Amino acid sequence: MESSRPNKPNRRVLQSAETRSLIISTARILCLEHGFVPTTIERLARECGVAIQTIYNSVGNKTEILSRIIDQAASGEHAPASPLEFLADGLENSETPADIAVVLSSWFTGVNARMAPVHKVLSKAAAVDPAAATLQQARDSQRFDRYLAVPGLLRDRGGLQRNQSDEDVAALIWNTSHPQTYRFLVTERSWTAERYQSWCYTTLLTAFS
Repeated sequence: MESSRPNKPNRRVLQSAETRSLIISTARILCLEHGFVPTTIERLARECGVAIQTIYNSVGNKTEILSRIIDQAASGEHAPASPLEFLADGLENSETPADIAVVLSSWFTGVNARMAPVHKVLSKAAAVDPAAATLQQARDSQRFDRYLAVPGLLRDRGGLQRNQSDEDVAALIWNTSHPQTYRFLVTERSWTAERYQSWCYTTLLTAFS
């Protein structure tokens, strides 16, 4: 008779996941404190107490590490699950364009609070490192492509009565939600998170009508 008890994760698999998490978390701290360029693989390995090759085997090169840092920041408490799963569920369960604006504005506020410092690291790295610049461009494109799914949801719920194009709607969402926009308004202009969220909601709802 087969046991119904779930299989326990392999100890080696658990150790590997723990090592990967340690590397990413430590790399995030180092990058935020010192920047991307000074955070070398050698320094990261020393801080983690692991061999240099372990860094490459567990996560990858510096650009891949930076990509993982971005993923970790975006996921927040849901890490290592993809944050997109939770956003998609919220959007699908929305009944009106106003509901979609609520989901997105709340999502942008939470994610950007975590992402803004990391995005600043990415922006500075992209200015001096070609691989980081490629990563930044890829991430921007991914975000834009992701928002191209929103216009269809809006039309299904009676939105976009002015026949806005998918590209126009995605561009407005992309610009409103960009971490740099959040960083400028909240960090440099001293907006509260509540004010930013309210601005996002109003901006999106106006465009979604």
